[in-house]
Amino acid sequence: MRTNDFLLTSASSALLDKLIAKLEREWKVVEQCPVRQHMVIAIQRDASGVHISAPKHIMQLLDTFGILGANPCKLPHDPNADMSAPKTDEPKLAEPEKPLYGHAIGVARFLADTVLCDIAYITSVLARALENSTSRHYAALKRLQRYFAGRTDAEIYYKSEACPALAAYSDSDRASCRDTWRSRSR
Repeated sequence: MRTNDFLLTSASSALLDKLIAKLEREWKVVEQCPVRQHMVIAIQRDASGVHISAPKHIMQLLDTFGILGANPCKLPHDPNADMSAPKTDEPKLAEPEKPLYGHAIGVARFLADTVLCDIAYITSVLARALENSTSRHYAALKRLQRYFAGRTDAEIYYKSEACPALAAYSDSDRASCRDTWRSRSR
C-alpha cells in the first residue's frame, strides 16, 4: 500500500514522535520539511501558534461563479429564509444549473470542515436539497458565495500553549426546523 501524503498534528511533540515511531514499524515513513500547504489549505506557523486558511480556494470559487468583487454579506444565510424541503409543486433547478450547484455545495462543505466553521449549518441544509434544489436554495447558495467574498482572509488559529479548559457554546432556536419541528442546535 502506498499513501502519498498525510498530515499529523499535535500540541505534544512527544506524542508525535511516539506515533511516528509506531508508523515506522509498519511502513516506510518519509518525513519532509514543516508543512506550509496541504492540498488547498495554507498552513503558517509562528511562535504564537498555527494559522490555517484557504484563500486561494475561496478566490477560485468566486472566480468560477463570476462573483469576484461581489458585494459581501455579513451573515452566511438569511435566518428568516424558508429553507424547508422543496414543495411538490415548486419548480426545480434547471438541468444546466445542477452540476454547478453540486460543485458549489462540495466546495462549501470542504470550507465548513476546514476554515469556515460558521457555514456548517447552511451548507448542510443546502446539501440536503441537492437532488431537489429550487430557486430558493439557489438564492441561498448565491448569498453564501457573497459571504465568501467577505471572508477570503478567514483562518483558524491554534495557540501554541495548551488550553486547560474546554469552552462550548449553544444556540437554542426553539424548534425552528420547518421540516421536523426540532431544534437545529442539537
